[in-house]
Amino acid sequence: MGKFTQLTHALQFQRGLGTGLATAGIALILIATRKFGRRPAVAGIAAVAGGLITVNGWGPWPATLRLPDQISLGIALALVTGLVWDGFTKYKQRHAIGKIVTLIPSSLLIYAGLRTTTLHWAATAVAIAIPLCSVVAVDFEHFHRRTSLSPLLILICVAGIYTTTPDTEGARTLLGAALPLLIFVFPKPLASLGLGGTAAMFAMVWSVAAIEGAARSGSIVGALGCAGLLVVEPIARRLVPIQRARPIQRERGTPRRAPSQFQPAIDAARAGALQFAAVAWASRVAGFQHTALNALALLALGMIPTAMAALLLAQPARRNRQRQPTS
Repeated sequence: MGKFTQLTHALQFQRGLGTGLATAGIALILIATRKFGRRPAVAGIAAVAGGLITVNGWGPWPATLRLPDQISLGIALALVTGLVWDGFTKYKQRHAIGKIVTLIPSSLLIYAGLRTTTLHWAATAVAIAIPLCSVVAVDFEHFHRRTSLSPLLILICVAGIYTTTPDTEGARTLLGAALPLLIFVFPKPLASLGLGGTAAMFAMVWSVAAIEGAARSGSIVGALGCAGLLVVEPIARRLVPIQRARPIQRERGTPRRAPSQFQPAIDAARAGALQFAAVAWASRVAGFQHTALNALALLALGMIPTAMAALLLAQPARRNRQRQPTS
């Protein structure tokens, strides 16, 4: 708790939070216009814009980290590329290979920027993980599209990265910028990340983690593992097919029970608890190893129970309804 107490008093966090609230407010205005459909993919845009503005010092405050130009350009390109896919495919889970291929140019730009600022293997790992994990995470968002869990889970991911990197100036700024993502989840889901927001968020937070975690290589592995449920659940769901519950046949004249208005919040709390456990293991156990290989071994060990629990989350809720005789 001491680290989070220091966090709230840090100028970097406060500036990131202020910028994040401003960009989130703009996103809420766009949502209110209802011109972009139901739960539009604007949550990630707000968090990425707030993070880049504060980290690079594009606003009224001095730069926190000032990312290389190639990284900032790569993040922006990933955002635009994903938004194009979001606009044309409308979350249909097709063309996964095409999405990965079109995200490669942004990954190459980020690799070029990281190559001179962090460990070579870390730059390579981040460049490979961005397109692959982004497409997998969008599959998670599509499967749980009615509850819009991704903004909450990516926020927990950023918090985990803050707790695992040795240097935290950039990470605490990004955490402040990402904190307003809660607005899009509670009390009811308002927006999603989409491919653009997901890819740009991964690119931004992992680039910062690779730079600030260079002093302890295990923290970079832990930061990559903080994606947690966003990546583990779709893979587990593909490996272990889930049988959907057959709908219960209602007798004619039986009224249909309306879903609880609190169900989205309950689902978000359940997913958040599981993501918190996965991120805690990745950041505080695997991420505190001094070597990347030890961190990778512990990360893989922790993902096994995460995958098993993720299958329970993916299992559709079965509501037993009492049949009432027709009057």
